[in-house]
Amino acid sequence: MVKPLSELSPQQSPKLTGVQRLLEAGMLVSCIFALYLMLVLFSFNPADPGWSQTGYQSPVRNMGGAVGAYLSDVLLNTFGLVAYSLPFVIAITGWLLFQRYHRLMELDYLTLGLKIVGFIMLFIGVTAIASMNFDDVYYFSAGGIIGDVVSSSLLPYLSFVGTTLFFLLFIAVGFVLLTGYSWLN
Repeated sequence: MVKPLSELSPQQSPKLTGVQRLLEAGMLVSCIFALYLMLVLFSFNPADPGWSQTGYQSPVRNMGGAVGAYLSDVLLNTFGLVAYSLPFVIAITGWLLFQRYHRLMELDYLTLGLKIVGFIMLFIGVTAIASMNFDDVYYFSAGGIIGDVVSSSLLPYLSFVGTTLFFLLFIAVGFVLLTGYSWLN
């Protein structure tokens, strides 16, 4: 059992159990990866070589190097402007997941499944709305490939207003499934 820091003498250091060590390492990895992802996305340069293009014969300008240039190109191409939220989502998920390891051991798989489905619905809804309503970034669609494909598949059938309402419904339902927050209360 780990003693609180207030009960330890200056010569003693807190000892972590094996599970606590893994969880703390996981939290550090997720936070550092989120920081790297933020650095890579915010230092994106369209002249760098990436997944969707080849670069000029110049050095890579992305702060994450060639891997960072490739990763930012893939994320911006796939998710558009919504890709800038991914570092925050990863950091918050890592923090919440690894801070409460006792809850991690008592997983309710139905709730976990609903949270995953809710996150996917929320993300698809936001990318589709961004694709339909926001200006493009560089040569990427604001909603990325996912937002473009999903919104353009429904636009001929539901019109602009119907498609917007449908994706707002997607966002609202995804938010309820992800957070458990009730819109009716």
